[in-house]
Amino acid sequence: MNILPHAGLLLLMTALPWRRLCRSYRDRARPACTPPLPPAGPMQQAAAPFDQAHLNAMFGHDPRLQGEILTLFVSETRDRLADMDHALRCGRSAPARMLAQQILDTSSAMGLGQMQSLAQHAVHAGFANDIGTQRLLHAALLAALEVLVRTLGRLEDGARGSGQAPAQSRP
Repeated sequence: MNILPHAGLLLLMTALPWRRLCRSYRDRARPACTPPLPPAGPMQQAAAPFDQAHLNAMFGHDPRLQGEILTLFVSETRDRLADMDHALRCGRSAPARMLAQQILDTSSAMGLGQMQSLAQHAVHAGFANDIGTQRLLHAALLAALEVLVRTLGRLEDGARGSGQAPAQSRP
C-alpha cells in the first residue's frame, strides 16, 4: 500500500487541532479596528476551481475522500481569510501576507490553480506593502472560495445521485 497519497490528509488532520488552539487563544484579545471595506464587485470566473487529475493523483479516485479534503480546505481557508480581513482592517500588511502565503501553499499542494494564482498575487502585494491591492485580492480570494464551495456542492449532489457516499457537509 502506498502511503504517500495519504500524507497530505495526515498533515491536514494533524494541523487542524493546533490551528484551532492558536485561533481560540488569539480571539480572546482581538482589538477592534476600523470597519471593513465593502465587498468588491463580482469576479469573472474563467477556469475550473480545481484540477481533478491532480486530486486523483494525490488522493486516489475516491470522490468521498476528495470531498472531505476539499471541505477541510474550505474550512481552514475561511478561517485564514477572516484573519486576513482583520489584519487588513487594522492596516497590518505583514500578517495578511503570511496568511496569503499559507493559502498559497495549501492551494498549490492541492492543485487549486485559481486560488493559487490569487494568493500568489496577494503575497507579492504584501511584500510591496500595498494594502489596497491586498484588500482587492482578499475579496477575490473570497469569491474564488465561494466558487469552490458551489462546485463542491454540485459534486456532492452528483455523488448522491450516482449512489456514491457523499462527503461531509460544508461548514
